[in-house]
Amino acid sequence: MTEKPDWLLKSFAEENPGTIAVVLTSSDGLLMASHGLERDSAERVGAMVSGSAALGRSLGQIPGLESPQGTHFEQMTVCHGGLWMLVGHAGKETYLAVLTVPDADIAPIAHAMTRLSDRLYEHLSTKPRTSTAH
Repeated sequence: MTEKPDWLLKSFAEENPGTIAVVLTSSDGLLMASHGLERDSAERVGAMVSGSAALGRSLGQIPGLESPQGTHFEQMTVCHGGLWMLVGHAGKETYLAVLTVPDADIAPIAHAMTRLSDRLYEHLSTKPRTSTAH
């Protein structure tokens, strides 16, 4: 990754009405990028995302209900006091959180998150080196 994907998060927030903040975090909760929150708050959200993703992964490990091999946690929605937090997989060991206002239409936001996750995956992936002939 050559640059932080802040611009992708900012663009997402501007294009999706009701979005308060967007946070990109590693699976262990380390903040990678954010838009709409002060750093301390974004780091706190990162920690919450890590816990939420662990809960989501655990769901696929319930005996008798195991997820197929090779699948991963995809998306979770949490609401508290009308504030919505959508958490989704954004690439290998990477998660995306979107916080919205209480009256946001979260269905199109969740769909847009999937598209953003695809873009982030491409952006965060390291391109293979090409060999140079000497």
